[in-house]
Amino acid sequence: MRNLTLHDVQLGLRELVDNHSDVLTGTHSGAMFLPALSNIRRKLDRVTLPEDGHDLTTELAHEDARHDGFAAAVWLCTEAYLAAPDLTFDDRVVLKMLRREILPPPSELSAPYADEAAKAESRAGALNDEHRAALKRFPVRGGKTLLDWLDAYIASGQRLRRLLAQRAMAEHCGDVAVSPLEVGRLRGRAVALLIQLRETLKYELHETPDRAREVDLVVFRFVDRLSSERATSRDAWSDDTFLYSDDGSRTTGPSSEDVTNPLLRPPTKI
Repeated sequence: MRNLTLHDVQLGLRELVDNHSDVLTGTHSGAMFLPALSNIRRKLDRVTLPEDGHDLTTELAHEDARHDGFAAAVWLCTEAYLAAPDLTFDDRVVLKMLRREILPPPSELSAPYADEAAKAESRAGALNDEHRAALKRFPVRGGKTLLDWLDAYIASGQRLRRLLAQRAMAEHCGDVAVSPLEVGRLRGRAVALLIQLRETLKYELHETPDRAREVDLVVFRFVDRLSSERATSRDAWSDDTFLYSDDGSRTTGPSSEDVTNPLLRPPTKI
């Protein structure tokens, strides 16, 4: 259950409280846990999520990884070109100009979300025809050029800005504000209570194993399905999050050998 997103928890609590609370009312476990779960359900129902169903914290982290990935890809590609001993003098001058005037340096990859979004928007305004022509001179994988990667970096920064605005709006419902920190705590608390409820029910009903299995199936079937689907889709969700791996396959993060590289070090962001 620990892999459930905020959206999963919302759906799971609605299903449990609305449709299966009667199964729990005749148990001591239900009497202990249902009031707390119902209270969390009411609070989480005031939080509006994106249409795609992913909670904003997860979506922001995913988009930030894409944003940082394209920024790192552009910079590292220019490093590779500049390291080539047969690079022409003109190309070397152009690359240094691009790094000086328009490309995001590695130092920006650990900046807060809002700062990264602002930098990307600033670069979008500064990108001129000379920069575009220069970026097109340098090919990258997939028949693209450095311009395509920089455009992807800018587009991702713009999406970061929209997500930040959406998070600010989603925190409010009427005059009631729910902070992102409080939302995260509610999700964690709900998952912990569901796990405790399951274990407490097993302990309470251990002398009637048939009933214990029936109650567990009815109460947790939907939550278990959400958790299983979340585990199945985990690879797809992180499919294009990171661009680096030794063999060209997908990877979910930097290896222990990469932690000293400032381009790959996991940043702390808000």
